[in-house]
Amino acid sequence: MRFRAAARRGSDRKDEVPIAPISSGTDDALEPVAPHIPAQRADITVGGAPVSAEPEPPEEDDTIRPLSDRLVTDLTAHRTLALRDSIANDAQLASQAVLHALCLSASYRHASGTCLELTAKNSGFSAQAPGLVDTASAKAIDARHDQWAKRLPEAPADLWDRLTAFDSDSRAALFAHCASLTVNVVKEPWRRQPDALAHGDQLARAVNLDMAAAGWKPTVDTYLERVRKMRILEAVREAQGEQSAQPIDHSKKPEMTKEAERRLDGTGWLPEPLRLGGVAPMVAEPAGEAEALPDFLTGEEDSAADPEEPQPQAIAAE
Repeated sequence: MRFRAAARRGSDRKDEVPIAPISSGTDDALEPVAPHIPAQRADITVGGAPVSAEPEPPEEDDTIRPLSDRLVTDLTAHRTLALRDSIANDAQLASQAVLHALCLSASYRHASGTCLELTAKNSGFSAQAPGLVDTASAKAIDARHDQWAKRLPEAPADLWDRLTAFDSDSRAALFAHCASLTVNVVKEPWRRQPDALAHGDQLARAVNLDMAAAGWKPTVDTYLERVRKMRILEAVREAQGEQSAQPIDHSKKPEMTKEAERRLDGTGWLPEPLRLGGVAPMVAEPAGEAEALPDFLTGEEDSAADPEEPQPQAIAAE
């Protein structure tokens, strides 16, 4: 085999490269041999990653691993439906489960030991009404709550067993107490819930709520000094008739409120927010003679005009 000299321009270096033999036409000339090219295998790729026709399963060890979160979620969804269906067919157990959730909210702080998604709130009042804590209702609720607190365990985790030990009458009484603490029919300017308030009216009619029998009275502090004179006269007129309202018509407001409180006492009159929904206000029959005024309303100084009312002279001057 001969070699051909290959020179690179601009360089003195010479590389020897083998060249194919040149045939001389004789029989003993060497035939060129084809170069060996290895066979190539076609690879299938998906997204740039090769895909094997038969993927090999990953090797498993003997370690028991936790179930996946998704599998646990799916399994417990089945369990939730089955539990719902079972409780729906056991009214006594369902009642105890609801009682347990209500009692946790009413008697324990930040207790979350229930699987029932119930929200029970024992709401306070944004503004303390005059005499609210001294009412018969407030005292009865506090006394009842204290009695139950003595019968319930200190730890929320022990509550379920204690409820199970109660008899049916005790559970029913505790259920009513806890449910009652969630009632809220307070009307506030920023709290507009007409449907909830309508439901409150339904509950009031169901128990035949009588606020006068519950102990509320139209006194100077609870109502009369907080409304205008026309409202005061309207209350007296509804409770005792027109002839009872006329004698105090031109009184000053301080004297009018005192006399109105005296005249309204024992009549059972209620302002509109306290009346039973759908029941018309009580209107007294006209009296034969007007009731005599007390001494403090018959003096000359009491006959002076109320500064809240516009004076005829002042209107004429304008």
